[in-house]
Amino acid sequence: MDIDNSSGLVDGILDEIIPKDPGFDDIKNEIWEDLSNIYYKYEYDRQKIAFREVMVEISQKIERGKWSNVYQRLYRLKQR
Repeated sequence: MDIDNSSGLVDGILDEIIPKDPGFDDIKNEIWEDLSNIYYKYEYDRQKIAFREVMVEISQKIERGKWSNVYQRLYRLKQR
């Protein structure tokens, strides 16, 4: 067995044992899926409207450079 073949075999085994970190685009797609799941779990129009309003509020805060306000609110809710 030559070195090139054995290192390829080892790399293949390591890929199966240790999952690779997802790429940035994969992470973004996962976030979109999470948001979609949240949005479609709501059955009533009022809930969907409220979801959209929260998303707009988050967007506006981020556009104004107030990401820390969004983070603090998410963190406080997580601590409950």
